[in-house]
Amino acid sequence: MTGSLVEARIMMGWAAIALLLVFPAAVCAQEGAAPVPLLPPEEPPAETGVGPDGAAPATATDISTVELGEIDADAVGLLGAGQGGFGLELWRGSTYAQVGQLLARLPVTTRSPATHELIRRLLLSTAVPPERAGDGVSLIEARLATLAALGEFEAFLDLLAAMPSSAVTAKILRLKVDVMLFAGDSAGACRSVRNQVRESDDLYWQMTLIFCQVVAGQGPSARLSLSLLRDSGADVDPAFISLASVLLGEKYEFEGEIAPAPLTVAMLLAADIAVPDTLMASGSPAVLRAIADVDDLPLDIRLAAAEGAAATGALAAEELARLYRQVQFAPEELADAVTVAGQAGGAWARALLHQASRRQQTPTERAQVLAEMWRLAPDGAGLVPTARANAEALETLSPMSALSGFAVEAVRALLAADRPEAALAWVEMLAESAELDAEADRALAQVLPLAMIADLAVDRDWHPILLQRWWATLPETMPDADRIAHAGRLFMVLDSLGYVVGRDGWALLLSGPLTVDVAIPAIGIRYGMRDAARAERLGDALLLAQLALGEAGPAGTSPLALGSVIRSLRALGLDAEARRLGVEAVLEAPS
Repeated sequence: MTGSLVEARIMMGWAAIALLLVFPAAVCAQEGAAPVPLLPPEEPPAETGVGPDGAAPATATDISTVELGEIDADAVGLLGAGQGGFGLELWRGSTYAQVGQLLARLPVTTRSPATHELIRRLLLSTAVPPERAGDGVSLIEARLATLAALGEFEAFLDLLAAMPSSAVTAKILRLKVDVMLFAGDSAGACRSVRNQVRESDDLYWQMTLIFCQVVAGQGPSARLSLSLLRDSGADVDPAFISLASVLLGEKYEFEGEIAPAPLTVAMLLAADIAVPDTLMASGSPAVLRAIADVDDLPLDIRLAAAEGAAATGALAAEELARLYRQVQFAPEELADAVTVAGQAGGAWARALLHQASRRQQTPTERAQVLAEMWRLAPDGAGLVPTARANAEALETLSPMSALSGFAVEAVRALLAADRPEAALAWVEMLAESAELDAEADRALAQVLPLAMIADLAVDRDWHPILLQRWWATLPETMPDADRIAHAGRLFMVLDSLGYVVGRDGWALLLSGPLTVDVAIPAIGIRYGMRDAARAERLGDALLLAQLALGEAGPAGTSPLALGSVIRSLRALGLDAEARRLGVEAVLEAPS
C-alpha cells in the first residue's frame, strides 16, 4: 500500500503530510469494513537501541516537526482494495472537473444489481483524488449525492461520519436531511433542521421546519410558519402546500402531483395518503426503498415498491424475501400455489410461490414452484433479485437425473443468486447423464455457453460448435427476429470475453435484417472509455462504462455497447466484474 501511495504522490505532486494520517474509523453497513488508512502505522522503535533499518534511533535534536494539515475529504472512503474498493490509484490520471461531471450524469434508476454494485464500490473506495483546480463540483459532494440517489442510505451516513467535520458543507447537510427523511428517521432529520434554520434563510430549511413542527405535534407553530410562507410570495411547490394543509387538518384531500423529492415523499407517507402511481413509476431507487420500508403502508404497495427497489440493487434480497413472507395465504392457496399464482400474477403471486417453496414438499413439487417463480420474475424484481430471495429453497434441491427438466432453470437461478459452486454441481450432473438421457443432453447444450460466461470450472474446453448445439435448443416456435436478438446478445458477450464464436456461429445471425435500430453510446463516451482503459485510468473507465450502459443496463443496452464495456473492464483486469455483467445481460434480457 505504501508503494502505491508513493507512486501516486510522485505522479500527482502530492506532498500533504495529512495523507499519513489514519482515517477516522467508520463501519460500512453493507460491508462491515472500516475506512482504510492511506498508510499503515509505523513500526514502534526497537528496544535494542537500533532502529528497524539497522541505524541508531533518532534523538530529540534530530527530530523536526511539521504542522499536520486537514484530511482531504475527497480521499475518504470506506472500502480499501482488500474490501471491495478499487485502490488508492483509482483516480490516477483523471481530472477533478471531469470526474465531477461524470458522477453527476451517472444513471441511478437502472434495473441492474450488477451496475449498482459497481457504482457503489467506486463511490466508497478510499482513493487519492485528482488535484483540484478552481471552483466547481465537489467530488465528495457528488459522491454523497449519488449514494443518496441510489438508495444507499446506510453507506451515505457511514461515509459522512468518516469525513472531517470541517468538510461538511451546506449542500452535504441538506443531503443528510434528505437521506434521513427517506430512511424514515424524521427525529434525526429534524434535529439537523432546527440547528440549520437558525443559521440559514434558505427556503428548503423553512419548508422542512414546517414538517418537523407537524410531526412534533407543534400544530400552532406549524400553522404560523405555513401562513408566513404563503404570504412571503416564495416560489413553493404547490404539492408541499397541499400536503402541509392535509397534515394540519386544514383539508382532507390532496391535490396535485408529487415529485419524487425527499421532503414531499416524507410528508405524503406521514399524511397517510394513497401513494400515487407516478411515484411508483418513477424508478427512483431512493423513493421505492423509502416506500418499501414504511410498516404502516398497505402490504401490496410495499411489495411493489420493494420489487422495484430490489431490481435496481437498492434493496437487499433478504428484505424482499422478508416482505414476501408477511403476506397471509389460505392453506388451499399454498397447496396449489403454481395454479393460483399463474392465474393471479403480480407481486402477490410471487409472495405465494416464495412461501410455498419453503413448505414441506417433494423435490419435484418444489422444482415446479420455483420454475413458476422464475417465469414470473421478469414482471417483478427480475431474475437476479428474485433468485437471491429464493436461494435458500433452491439450494435444498440436490442435482439428480429425475430433475433434468428443471436443471436449466436451476443453473440460471443459481448463477443469478451468485452460487457458482451449486450451479456447477447441476452442470456436472447433466454432463454425467447426457450420454444416456436426451433431455439431459439438450439441457447441457442450453447451459454450457452461460457456464462459460460465468467461468464455471466445467470439465470441457470451449469450442464454437457448442453454439451450434445451443442454437438447436431454441424453441421452434420462437420468431426468427427474437431468436437472432437472443443469440446476438449471447454471442457478443462470449466474443467480448475472448471465446471464439467462429464463422459458422456468426453465420447463424445472417438471416436477420441487414441493419438494426439501436441506441448506442455517444462517440465521446464509447471512445473515451476505450482510451481510458488503454491508459489504465481506472476511475474514468468505470464511470464511462456506466454511462455507456445507460439507463437500460446490461440486459437492455445494445450488444455493441455491452461488448465494448466488457472488453474495457477486462483490459483493466476486472474480469470478474465483466463476467458478472455478462451473466446478468444474458439472464435478464427479454426472452
